[in-house]
This record gives sequence, C-alpha cells and structure tokens, in this order.
Amino acid sequence: MYTGNYLKTQYKLLSGFKKKLFHYILSKADKGIVSSELLKGNLTPFLNEDRIYWIPYFVENTLKDINEKDVVNIEGLNILFLSNLMEGKGIFDVLEALKILDDKKIVYKAKIIGGIDLEYRNKIFSYLNSNPNIEYSKPVRGQEKIDAYLASNVFILPTYYKMEGQPIALLEAMLTGHIIITTDHAGILDICTNKNGYIVNKKDPEQIAEKLVEIGNDLEGYTDMMIKNHHYVKSNYKPEDFINKLSEILKK
Repeated sequence: MYTGNYLKTQYKLLSGFKKKLFHYILSKADKGIVSSELLKGNLTPFLNEDRIYWIPYFVENTLKDINEKDVVNIEGLNILFLSNLMEGKGIFDVLEALKILDDKKIVYKAKIIGGIDLEYRNKIFSYLNSNPNIEYSKPVRGQEKIDAYLASNVFILPTYYKMEGQPIALLEAMLTGHIIITTDHAGILDICTNKNGYIVNKKDPEQIAEKLVEIGNDLEGYTDMMIKNHHYVKSNYKPEDFINKLSEILKK
C-alpha cells in the first residue's frame, strides 16, 4: 500500500460501518509505504510502525543531462511557480507577493505554469492580466518544462494544500539550480530545508516578497546554493535509488 498525506484525515471523517470497513481493509496490508518519513502517521491507525516504510520520490531521467554549468543563473530575478493554480498551493500568496514587488519598484520576471482551478479562474486572470511582469502558461512537459526551469532562478511553492505529499516539482527545481521558497507542510522538510532556500510562513505574501527582495539584491551570493541544490538532488533522488529501495522493502 502506497499513500500520500490525506489518508488519516479522510479516515477521521468517516463514522460507523464505513469507518470500520475502511480500517479492516487497510489493516490487511502486509506493508505500507509513504513518500516521506513525516507522513508515516497516515498509516499508524492501520499498521504497526515497523511495517511502515518511506521512500522519497525521484527526478525523471529527462533531467539527467543537466549539469552544474547549466544551473547558475544570476541574470536578474526570475521567478517560477509551477503547479496547479489552486488556493491551497499558495498561488494567491505568490500573486500578492509580486504585487508588493511592483509597489517597491523591484525589477523581476515571473513565469507561472499550471492548470487553473475553475473556481478561481476570473480572480487569477485579474492578477495575471494586470501585471506585465508575469507570463502565464498552461502545463508544459518535456523540453518546454526543462527550458522553463533553466530560465528561472527562484522557485516558489508556498503550499498548504491538504492533500499535499512531497512535491516532485521541488526536487526538479533544486536539480535545475533554483533557490527555493516553500513552506513547512506535509513531507516537504524531508527533502527541502533552509539550506536549500527559505521556509516561509503559510499564507504570508509579505514574507515571500521580503525573501524575493533579499535574493534579488544579492543573486551572485546565492551561486553556491544553486550548485549545491543541483548536486544534492542529482546524487540522492535517482530513479534507480527508488527502485532499489522499493525492491528491498518488498523482499522483507
């Protein structure tokens, strides 16, 4: 059984026969696997802790040819948000932070990529259409996604999404040399800490803007972080590592 970060919450919302059936089925699993050690609590209502394992995600081989020389980008403040444009992913905190940069006359470019939550479509586009510093794109794949990563140097994901697990985009962003701005949420701290950028408060666009200004004022000073983030992910989050760990668990 492999799970993310909403299972325990969903279980608590159940009652009566449904809850008993839910517990009965999941407790029959021989083993449980989560994507982060911080997420083990999702399975503790059903399995003993010694039967719960964790394996972090990995970065796809499509990014394997990116090298250290590709990831140092200090030509201006270039911001990337690559995720679904949902309230819980922090999109409005990002957009408000960019408004603060505009008010402060900070020079930057921002690329926002992802599918738009229909509930907030009009509100999101009101931000996008009023800000000439923002370029929006629908979800991209392959070389387009690689190009988007390599064209930017700060990756923002201030998520508090209730079903968040461990965002693969954070690993991809670190591999491509980004300074990270994210939150202490779900399993994020297992892969990303203040050594990789900044952990900010949830729902705090002012703090996001503050960190962006700080980065923009000294991009060259973040060169070592860009390089270290690249090597950290390239060394520790390979597909073969995931497969080997999974194989080891299944043999136990």
